[in-house]
Amino acid sequence: MNKINFANILESTVNRLPNQLALITEEGSLTYEELYLHVNSLARGLMDLGIKQGNTVACLLPNGLEIVTTHFAAAKIGATLVPLNHYLKPPELQILLKHSGAMLLIAHSSFAKHIMALDKAVIEKLIIIWAGESAPGDTNFKEIINSYPRLDIYPETTVNELCSILYTSGTTGNPKGVMRTHENNYWAAINMALHIPYKPGDLELFLLPMSTIGFFNIFAPNIIGGSTVLIQESFEKGKILEAIDGNRITRIYLASPMWDMLISNQRFFEYDTSSLEQLLAGSAPMPVETKIRMSKVFSAAKIYEIWGMTEGGLISLGPEKAFEKLGSIGKPIHFNEAKIVDEQSFKVTPGMVGEIVIRGKSVMPGYYKNPEETNKCFNEGWFHTADMARYDDEGYIYLVGRKSDMIIFGDNKVYPKEVEEVLLMHPHVIEAAAFGLPDKVWGEIAVAVVVKQKDSPVTQKELNDFMEKYIANYKKPKFIFFSDELPRTATGKIIKNELKKIYIGEIS
Repeated sequence: MNKINFANILESTVNRLPNQLALITEEGSLTYEELYLHVNSLARGLMDLGIKQGNTVACLLPNGLEIVTTHFAAAKIGATLVPLNHYLKPPELQILLKHSGAMLLIAHSSFAKHIMALDKAVIEKLIIIWAGESAPGDTNFKEIINSYPRLDIYPETTVNELCSILYTSGTTGNPKGVMRTHENNYWAAINMALHIPYKPGDLELFLLPMSTIGFFNIFAPNIIGGSTVLIQESFEKGKILEAIDGNRITRIYLASPMWDMLISNQRFFEYDTSSLEQLLAGSAPMPVETKIRMSKVFSAAKIYEIWGMTEGGLISLGPEKAFEKLGSIGKPIHFNEAKIVDEQSFKVTPGMVGEIVIRGKSVMPGYYKNPEETNKCFNEGWFHTADMARYDDEGYIYLVGRKSDMIIFGDNKVYPKEVEEVLLMHPHVIEAAAFGLPDKVWGEIAVAVVVKQKDSPVTQKELNDFMEKYIANYKKPKFIFFSDELPRTATGKIIKNELKKIYIGEIS
């Protein structure tokens, strides 16, 4: 199949379920047919503004009807969409707009100050469509939706044409533009729709930023299955519990640390969460203790752990092995391949630690305008993830940590995840991040930052004594610091580089 367009997944559902409710947001609700007509109008508006197949369009929008419509409209006309993280500051936005070569920007009026703070030369090159109630410009998103014809558009995009450029969160340095083709995004959605039973009548609460890969592999499968999605803007424990109780939510995805925060809410048992059928967790491996607690408080729900990257690939542990394989992220799912290799790219034997490499229809072709980084990450068609892991005898994968995070203490290797898992076993610890810092004697030492329970009196000495029972002395952190929170990316991953910058001064 050489011709493919990501927007086809919406058209297919409209043909089957035109009157099924698709989206519920603060701005209103839309059926699948209404959403489809909105997409057609915006697509025609973009074309009228001079956007052609192969041109690049950016958007700076919060979660809601506008960003969903933008994703599908840009795909439909063959434009490449660059969805920008709205937490970025003007200097960061400027770098990405320049690098991507965007001709047009769809921006929400609430971010007008950010846009106006960009260099004049950058603004002058952009056509700007303003969304929101108090849109400052002449070209208005809502007016385009209401005034342009809703006649269908039949795209002629091929599997290798770019659908989107997603800039990674930069946990290991400057953001990189991940090129996602129509085939990549189409199959990312299909993979999950085959793995989890999405169907009409489901109601998913969606909180992930729609500027990330989560739009394609977590949100879009709902479109394929004809499910309804209640979209919220951010993670607020009280609001989530109210939404689950008040709307009878059946499915929700949260980053693994957020599940622990949710069920630790003091008012948790005041809400009825019995409607939940599927619990999806990702962004970071789920601590075993959190999963056990989830199984007790959501006893009727099925738990799916999901590992993936912006670059592609999906590995998942489904409910059938959820507790038999505690601590595992599972196996690659449909149309994905994954293996663990050593430094010479040979597959390792069970129990040995190596690097996860992936390939498949959802894996990107490379980084935008960055052939050097692309060549560095690919070897004979396999993408090297820099995630370290091991197999068990049945081929289930267990994450150990990031390649760049590994701590070299003298002649010993220390994997931060092993340290974090032990810290998280302590009843007073909510979150933990371990990492290495330079040391004149040992080369590197392990350091940990811990978020503890409110009003907990636990000390560094107590945590060190606790760890004594579980891991070797050389693996134990030489310093443990306490913090109210850990810095995270938009998708919930801990930014360890930021922690290193903060705490290197504390130990020197």
